[in-house]
Amino acid sequence: MIPMEWLLIELIVLVLLLNIRAIIVLVQNKQKREELSEDTALIHQGMEEFVEKIEKENEELYQKLADYIKVREDKFEKRIRLLEKQLAAGENRGSSATGNA
Repeated sequence: MIPMEWLLIELIVLVLLLNIRAIIVLVQNKQKREELSEDTALIHQGMEEFVEKIEKENEELYQKLADYIKVREDKFEKRIRLLEKQLAAGENRGSSATGNA
């Protein structure tokens, strides 16, 4: 009968060891989940910072483009006014030349 009692004691010890191992595994999994959660938060924060940086650069580039277009429009308007004046002056000369003849 003594060997059966030892067998039961060994089984109980084995079950206790398995329970302890299961608890250790659960704690490790919980720690890994927390680490992943922290990593995910860091990734999201990094992505938000990246998007903000890109949006800022985009706004700066847009402003530069708008300024460039404004300068070009002003140059074209000046050129058109100059050509209109030259055309009007040419017509005035042409009409005064025919009027004097």
